This record gives sequence, C-alpha cells and structure tokens, in this order.
Amino acid sequence: MRVFWSGLCLLVLAAWLTGCPGTGSEEQSFTINIRNRAVQGDMDVLRVKQGDRVTLWWMTDETVTIHLHGYDIEQVVKPGVSSVFTFQAYATGRYPITAHAFGNLPAAGDQQEIPLLYLEVLPR
Repeated sequence: MRVFWSGLCLLVLAAWLTGCPGTGSEEQSFTINIRNRAVQGDMDVLRVKQGDRVTLWWMTDETVTIHLHGYDIEQVVKPGVSSVFTFQAYATGRYPITAHAFGNLPAAGDQQEIPLLYLEVLPR
C-alpha cells in the first residue's frame, strides 16, 4: 500500500512540475500586415487565453518600431523582412500594440505612439 501512495504522489508531482498537459494552453499564431501605416484586414483585437503561447508575425511596407505594452516587447520591423514576437500570455487584460515610429526612426525622445491594434488575454 505504501508503494501505491508513494507512486501516486510521484505521478501527481511530476504532472504538476511539467505543467500538466490538461491545462488547455494552446499555440496561437497571427500574421499582421502593416500597409500605409495601418493594420490590413479585420484585425482590431487579437484574443488569446492566459497560458497560451503566442506568436505574432509582422510584415510592413515601411520601417517601424512595434511595441506590445504590458509585456514590454519592442522590436524594429523592416520592409521585406518578417519579424516575430513569441511569448507566453501570462497576464490577463487588454494591451495596446503601438507603432512608435514610421520611416526614418527618430531619436529615443522624439517618438510618437500610433495605436495599431489590441491584444486581449482572457482568463483560462
């Protein structure tokens, strides 16, 4: 009997430590295309669930700095080159994704934020 309980405890501990596949987290991937300084298509809000692994593929016709607020991910995206943000959606809420600069990138203090779309992370 002692062996049974010890084995069961080890199984439960192993499942907990490995994130237990029954948590329901998923891979979510979005391709976002920016043309004429606006997101193309019907993409105002990207919705994912807490715990999801999120990949955002970016394409643009003009050099731009993209910033995902709340997760503090920021990257320069250049024309003709796919850029990617990959992260775990750990914090629930609604987060703006903004462009900090288009075209020739200004000095750090001269950036104007332009809202592009929102990321909504819903509780699981």
